[in-house]
This record gives sequence, structure tokens and C-alpha cells, in this order.
Amino acid sequence: MRRISLVLCALIAALIGAAPAAAQAPAAADYAGGNVVDADPGKRFNGRVGDSAVSLSVSENGSNIQAAIVVLHACRGGAYEVSSGGQAPVASDGTFSVPMRRTFRDGRTKVSETATLTGKLEGARASGTLTSTSRRDKRRCKGSATWTAVQPPRPSAAPTAPVVGALLLGVITRANRLPYQVLMRLTADGKRIRRMNLNLPWTCDGRESVLTFYELGSAIRPDGTFTYTMPFVGRFSRTIERGRVRVNGQFTADGATGTVEVSSTVRSRRGKRGVIDRCKSGRRVFAAIP
Repeated sequence: MRRISLVLCALIAALIGAAPAAAQAPAAADYAGGNVVDADPGKRFNGRVGDSAVSLSVSENGSNIQAAIVVLHACRGGAYEVSSGGQAPVASDGTFSVPMRRTFRDGRTKVSETATLTGKLEGARASGTLTSTSRRDKRRCKGSATWTAVQPPRPSAAPTAPVVGALLLGVITRANRLPYQVLMRLTADGKRIRRMNLNLPWTCDGRESVLTFYELGSAIRPDGTFTYTMPFVGRFSRTIERGRVRVNGQFTADGATGTVEVSSTVRSRRGKRGVIDRCKSGRRVFAAIP
């Protein structure tokens, strides 16, 4: 399992200068989704934009959209996560293009990230293209991919086996920000979740941050239920973190529902300080649809 922390850049809180909403643009709507590359788990870093998470929030009058993205690059020298956010107007036909840029230092390395999220709002779904570039000193990674997002779904049909080979998109219980994502890619025979990607908040030492997990999948029982439990270890220069991801869910005829919970303990690697921090997400509810 690969655990990569992310810090989304601050999104503009106030939407100003907005034109009146057109009838085609949904007002005050949230969307969450992205993409899970249909590739072998050990070979998903393919030199282009790979797995992604996309969050959207349309303003109350439907004229403006806020967006946040996370994409995973694979380049010579390693894999890099690009996370950014921005806002843009929504055209009368529901189309939009959100430019994003972020520059920071990772230790002694200067990092520059740019991305453009283009798409169209069509009722309860949105889709489009995400292009992004990351520069780390002299290394440059660039890629593009399609994405799809949905409004918070409410699967209501009776429990059943899942749709084979499907990509399910959904929303994890949100807080006071853009929605969090859950994405599941199923195998062609429908017996396993090939990969599950999660983007959710957790709290460490009283401070909330956002986690992205790129997970291997789990078996699906004949009745459509699934359980995923994965321990993880993070080793750093001064600390060591041990934690666990727990997912329980049920497939239905029109999607899947369940809960996800992440917790960890951080200990000092030096001296006898013992536990120096505990992190937890709490139990979060999710729902997803094909």
C-alpha cells in the first residue's frame, strides 16, 4: 500500500463578479470523482497522469465553480503527487476550464505544479479532461487523462453482486469543504475490487489534513459484501508511524455503500518519548455508483 499525504492549496472562499446563472448550469451542486487507471496494480505508474481525484462545487447561482484535484505522476526518478485548486466561471452550456498553479519547496527541491481541469456539467454528472505538469528542479512530468464525477449518490436498491468491470464513483461524508472521493475499479469477472482509491480527512494533534490512499483491492463475497483491512507503516528520520485502514461495504443493484476509517500512532525513533501523536479519521460513510 502506498500512503501519500497531500496538502491542497487554499481555494478562494468568496466568489465575486459572477454573472447570472444560465438554466443549463446546476446551482449549488457538489460533484466528486476522478479516475482509476485500468492497469495492473504494480504497473499503474505509466509516465502520464494516472489515478486522479476531482472535487467540484458549483456556486449558489450556478455561475462559478470551485475545483480541487489530486493526480499521480510517474516520472524517471520516482512518482509524484500533484494537488491544487482554483475557480472559474461556468458557461451557459455548463462547460468550464479551471487553471491551477502551485509553487513550493520540498526540502531543497523547488517544485512547480500547474494543471487545467476542463469539463462540462450535465445534470447529476460531470466529465472532462485533466492536464497537469510538475517540475522538480530539472525533472519535468506531464500528462493528461479523462475524468468523471457525480453528485452525492444514494444507492437504494437491494443488496446484490456488483456490475463486472465497472468503475464506481462516489462521495465520502464531507465537512466544510469540497466533497471527498471514493473510487473503485472492479475486475472483469466482478469477483474483486481491483483497486480502491480514497481521499478523506483525518485529525492529528488537533489539526485536520487530507489523506489520499492508493489501495490494492479486496475480494467481493457472493452476497456483494466486502471488507478491507490494511496496516501501513511510515518511517521518517525522527518518527515512525503505524496505522490501519478499515473499509466495509455492500454492493447493490445501483451502486455500493459502506464505511471507511483510518487511524495511526506516531512514535519517536529517538530516546524514550514513546507516543507523540495519534491520528484518526473517525468512521466515514460513503456511497458510490457506476
